[in-house]
Amino acid sequence: GGNTSPYYWPGTVSIQSMSNIHYGGSEGHFCTGTIVRPRWVLTAAHCVYGSHQSIGILAGQSNLDSSLVVKRRVIAKRVPWNYSPRVGTHDVAMLYLGKAVSPELVAPISFRYVYPGEDVWAVGWGIDDYGYIPNNLREVDMTVLGSCNFDDGALDKTTVCANNKRDHGAICSGDSGGPLFTPYGVLVGVSNFSGSSAKSCWDPSYPSGFARISNNARWIKHQFRNPPGYWYHR
Repeated sequence: GGNTSPYYWPGTVSIQSMSNIHYGGSEGHFCTGTIVRPRWVLTAAHCVYGSHQSIGILAGQSNLDSSLVVKRRVIAKRVPWNYSPRVGTHDVAMLYLGKAVSPELVAPISFRYVYPGEDVWAVGWGIDDYGYIPNNLREVDMTVLGSCNFDDGALDKTTVCANNKRDHGAICSGDSGGPLFTPYGVLVGVSNFSGSSAKSCWDPSYPSGFARISNNARWIKHQFRNPPGYWYHR
């Protein structure tokens, strides 16, 4: 993929350990996420499942080195009760911020089904062709596939499979949890995985997998209605 145009995907955030947030940049980046409400970030469950480290986000800028980047602490993490680390189903998570961000940083989210043949964009700070986490947000245009198979067999309908349109670039380490957008910037998926080897990040024979927003709609909406501090049942 290539660098994005500044401000084109404003809801995209870098998820980092709090020990690195103060300094900014890409040094502490480990996953990508999307702001879906002023205090809610949507990402992948495997980014935070079982982890007790304090984390935060960098938001509002496509370049993480920018002095204008917005910094927020994550004060609560939620993972669906039916998330399966082994199988990878329902690989989504919600992060609650200690302080709201500006409404213009919120990405629109769609709960509709995404069909084969649709054009989509994957966005994130995944490792580049040289194996480094970039400071600049990157993007790749893709096409939704009807189905795909990996080493563990065929994937079910809860996963959106997509392939790069120019036979170069896909999601990779660091893109996990990042958005799958329509060409109009509407969120329809969450980056989960790419292929079965490091080579697959740039190998068009390995499609990328994304958690469908539509298959997790009920759980996501429930988080919106039950922020931390309120009675809560998953």
